[in-house]
Amino acid sequence: MNPEVYRTLANLNEGLKTVSDSLNVLQAAKLIAPESSELRRAIAEELRADINATVTINMHTREMEAAYNHQQERIRLEKRDT
Repeated sequence: MNPEVYRTLANLNEGLKTVSDSLNVLQAAKLIAPESSELRRAIAEELRADINATVTINMHTREMEAAYNHQQERIRLEKRDT
């Protein structure tokens, strides 16, 4: 899998963590109600989890396909060498 994909997923997770942390700061400054902050943190966490689940399931599928293809190539090469 392309390293850029892993970096992108990490950046997305860090960005959503920043949203959550920022909401805490705003709540502590009494600029946003605790209920509102809690709801928005839950929304950010739901979005993070949904994106992570979707991406990692798709990555798993691709990696399994790649592993199978590489295994078939290895078997072919082993048969050729015997």
